[in-house]
Amino acid sequence: MKLLIAEDDLTSRLMLEALAKRWGFDVTSSENGEVAWHILQQPNAPHLLLLDWEMPKLSGLELCQRLNKKEKDNPFYIILLTSRTNIEDTVVGLESGANDYIAKPFDNLELNARLQVGRRVLCLQEQIIDAKSALSHSNSELTQAFAQQKLTASVFANSREGIAITDSCSIILDVNDSFSRITGYTKEEVVGQDITILKSGKHDEAFYLSIRNNLMANGYWQGEIWSKRKNGELYAEAQTITAITDEFGLTENYVHLFSDITLQKDYQQKLEHIAHFDALTDLPNRMLLADRLSHAMVQAPRRNQQLAVIFIDLDGFKTINDTHGHDAGDALLITISKRMKESLREGDTISRIGGDEFVAVIVDLEDEHSCVPSLNRLLSAASKPIHVGELVLQVSASIGVTFFPQPEDTGTDLLLRQADQAMYQAKVSGKNCYSLFDLENDKKVKGQHESQERIRLALQNGEFVLFYQPKVNMSNGDIIGFEGLIRWKHPSRGLLPPSEILSVVENHPFSIDIGEWVISTALAQLERWSDAGLTTDVRGRCKSLKVSVFIDK
Repeated sequence: MKLLIAEDDLTSRLMLEALAKRWGFDVTSSENGEVAWHILQQPNAPHLLLLDWEMPKLSGLELCQRLNKKEKDNPFYIILLTSRTNIEDTVVGLESGANDYIAKPFDNLELNARLQVGRRVLCLQEQIIDAKSALSHSNSELTQAFAQQKLTASVFANSREGIAITDSCSIILDVNDSFSRITGYTKEEVVGQDITILKSGKHDEAFYLSIRNNLMANGYWQGEIWSKRKNGELYAEAQTITAITDEFGLTENYVHLFSDITLQKDYQQKLEHIAHFDALTDLPNRMLLADRLSHAMVQAPRRNQQLAVIFIDLDGFKTINDTHGHDAGDALLITISKRMKESLREGDTISRIGGDEFVAVIVDLEDEHSCVPSLNRLLSAASKPIHVGELVLQVSASIGVTFFPQPEDTGTDLLLRQADQAMYQAKVSGKNCYSLFDLENDKKVKGQHESQERIRLALQNGEFVLFYQPKVNMSNGDIIGFEGLIRWKHPSRGLLPPSEILSVVENHPFSIDIGEWVISTALAQLERWSDAGLTTDVRGRCKSLKVSVFIDK
């Protein structure tokens, strides 16, 4: 069963939608009573309504009163959702035409139960209508034909959809009242006119040709189309055109059935805008940025040009927020966002990805130097004083820049990380400046990190060994000690000299771990020599063996 939820609080509306869908309802929602009213004017509108008492433009209570006044045999089952719990308000709500109410904060089980009661009541009404219909069919054929003719005329006259009947050449023969309400044309003004009087100019001839082809092939066409009212205003229609044929299959008439869906289209556009643009600054958000950046990355190599990804972080914004409050901080962000957008070209993108962080994409660059004017304009836009009431606020920006294409395969996430890394370098360099991402240095750093990680695994896997070189007293030939020399027994490259280790771990905390391993290994070797009796000479006298450890090159 269809359910309409009208709730102005986005969080509450989304939660109600999720619950109702879980309970098996076909849900339509609106953010205020005015939108809900227009939804209820459409064909096949929901009859089970869950309305918030207090909403902008048209409250749930006012919507109940309007429906009760318009629909004397009220086909709706209305549940008011309200924080008002006193008996006077309850009476007012029920007298307005509501069937039930539920107090906030509501219990999920109670809400489900009340919705199910509404479902059962509406189903019972449908059964009564079906029974009446079945009873009418038991009348005589003459009575049925008369009733059918009367019903057809009533439907034509009272339908909420606009209806126009044309001949086979699209000349209007008749229209109903809803046609006049939607288009602004009276019946007298359009009868005898071509239906193309409603053309909006938004569609090309190929669009209308496709409609004619569908009518010829299938006998009907259904879709969305933009038309023009008498006053020149454009509006969106959901329209169905059906061909009426004679006994020989030749088209005699066309029936145009349409409804005004402009409000729904506007609402859909608003939702799409919310999904892709930052609520505070109206700049593209992270989702739209990723889409535009991906598109620009495809186009840049084709045009043999470069693009720049620019990460912008405001210096001193947190202090302003903490000192003057979030309202002042928001006003500053709005002004700076507008200035930075105006400083860029039309084809470039500036987006807010959160807090005081922005990302710009500059396209169609001949080389990296072509980006410098844009960077200077962004720095200037961020650092100009801003007046917020009696306050004069000022921040600056730290900017990191990276470029595309690059020698290696690069995705959007990597470009953003590179620009972010360069931005931190600008912070270190004193702020209020820009820093270019150093691709070669980044490769060296990555190689250094990979080598350090490999050496850590080598120590963990026992791939290091100590060789002992004797130290001889040249005057008498006695061995007075040993030098412990580290070597790397690499599983694929063989025995490697200390330079393969020292150049990587020098000035790194991990060098302490290697030093400790060398010392403990040398001491363990001394202990084994002692146990083997190698610390006494041939006369049984103790002799001192020393091991000097080196990590030589």
